[in-house]
Amino acid sequence: MVFTVNSILNRKLLSEIAKARPKSHNARSVILTDSNHNFIQEFKSMTALSLYLKADKANLAKHRILGKLFRNSYYIRYISKE
Repeated sequence: MVFTVNSILNRKLLSEIAKARPKSHNARSVILTDSNHNFIQEFKSMTALSLYLKADKANLAKHRILGKLFRNSYYIRYISKE
């Protein structure tokens, strides 16, 4: 795939716009763990996780719901409310 300077700048601009959006008040925190269920990082929302992993939110949600490994490396789960 060939990237032009404009496409790279547009992608970077869109990423910055997405990061600047106000955060949802009803977002649920998620935890990213490795294949051995060792904690990697906590994220405030699936959107934050998708930016970190550079992945589609729908694909991440599918792996979270099914409890399957994402990219054969990560488990994604919600933080349980107590």
